[in-house]
Amino acid sequence: DLSVWRKTAAKLGAAQASATKSTSRAFKAANETDDEWALRLWRRMDRDSSGKITLSELKCEEFHNIIRHAVAPESGTSTGGAQYGRTKVNIDEAIKLCLRKADSNHDKLLSFEEFRSLLLVLKEPHKAKYSANLVFALFDLNANRFLDRAEFRELYRFLLGRNPTEIEFEAEWDRLASLGSPAKDLVTQEEYTIWLRFSDDPAIRQMAPEDDDVTELRAGTSPGTRGPVVNLASTRPKSMEARGLWNQMFNAGINPGHVNDNRPAGAREYFSRSHSLPELKRFWEAWFYLRLFFNIFHF
Repeated sequence: DLSVWRKTAAKLGAAQASATKSTSRAFKAANETDDEWALRLWRRMDRDSSGKITLSELKCEEFHNIIRHAVAPESGTSTGGAQYGRTKVNIDEAIKLCLRKADSNHDKLLSFEEFRSLLLVLKEPHKAKYSANLVFALFDLNANRFLDRAEFRELYRFLLGRNPTEIEFEAEWDRLASLGSPAKDLVTQEEYTIWLRFSDDPAIRQMAPEDDDVTELRAGTSPGTRGPVVNLASTRPKSMEARGLWNQMFNAGINPGHVNDNRPAGAREYFSRSHSLPELKRFWEAWFYLRLFFNIFHF
């Protein structure tokens, strides 16, 4: 029915116009100063007029739009961009990160001065320290301050602004995973930051914070970080902690690991060309269940 279609189209148009108005309302107008812009948003977000902004008050549409603009400006000068369709991001964790960074007196509330300082930082997305941290928080879906394989796939897709090929993704995941222990399939925020710095893509590399910011991360903003910064260009393990576990299948013996499991490296039994036939026979005779083998093959 044509009338029903027209009503539906009118509703969709009104909703789109409302969303556009809400988005533009979040940003600084051309004739506004920084203080006027901050004060306008402050009055909208401080809903109880308490003189402080809480975490729940930050979770509004205007602040959501400011965060999205900070990590993916529509100008296209940054990675990601408006053309990227994010399937799922953790906007709440990004807001918590903003509150932690701006809350200078650690009362879990924002004064006007703290709120104004936060807005001025988010207004300049080229400040890589903050955009890199926000991107990590957005894609840390379970808020455990680690990225797993699936979360990194979405993050890398966002940074590229398109779907990476499987070869591209596997290559970057291997580079990122090489910074941590191969036994774990998680990467820390510090490892992610180092990966940004050594990326082959200039658009991704420009998001990497400076060295001082990595030091700050190691100081405690990302639990689980380890040791000194690892140079991505070097793939050789620097410590025993970074090495994979010994594969017991590499041990000598008819039953791999039956001799060497409880022995130090210098006392383990290995077969080599220097072993004589009597020595080899003596080694095998130590295991009673091999007598059947000797009887069958007349060893």
